Amino acid sequence: MNSEEYNWSAELLNKIPTSPEILIAKPIKSISGNWVIENWAATTYIESKHIKNNWKDRLTASRKFHELLKRFAWNAKLQPERHRFSHADSIVWGNSPFKNMFYGNMGEYINKIFSFFEKINCENQIIHSDLCGNTLFTENKIPVIIDFSPAFRPIRYAEAIIICDAIAWEDAPLELMDILDAQDRDQYMLRAINFRLIIAALNEPNRPGIFNSEVKCFESILKKIIPIV
Repeated sequence: MNSEEYNWSAELLNKIPTSPEILIAKPIKSISGNWVIENWAATTYIESKHIKNNWKDRLTASRKFHELLKRFAWNAKLQPERHRFSHADSIVWGNSPFKNMFYGNMGEYINKIFSFFEKINCENQIIHSDLCGNTLFTENKIPVIIDFSPAFRPIRYAEAIIICDAIAWEDAPLELMDILDAQDRDQYMLRAINFRLIIAALNEPNRPGIFNSEVKCFESILKKIIPIV
């Protein structure tokens, strides 16, 4: 856990007004008044659960949550390489160098995907970059957002991550790609996939084989976007 990021995001989430359409597991302070104690933190408990195959509902929840985040400013003091998720995100969007970072098939595969990147005209805002598995639902089907993973990127990128994760990890059909109506849909998808693959490459020293495993998970999406993969 990066304490600087968590302290900032805890303050941010607690500024978001209550909404009847979406719930947020907001951080709570310890009795000493701190958000983080010995690398541990807590959030409010909201009775909810993961619901299988409701990817469209998760996408709707994403849009509602990001609408609430629109008016808040990003913390520009956060270091791009503060943890592996932010590091991977920074590499994907060209804010951190990638050249010669990984050797062998990992670097070659990631670079191959990079070669299909095209410029996207987009606006950044604060997003949750890991919503597919972190959107739960109450008994009344109200979405609950947990485990905030902040980034300063386009909303459509957050949605592409949801869709790619659903196809790769939850056996969602490839047709799910079609619900992302962004003009540069495939470009957002490529960035979402490289985001996950770079995280896997960063994890490879501690989890041997994770990179090749993730390649297999995301391969069907890549083949639809880039037939030569």
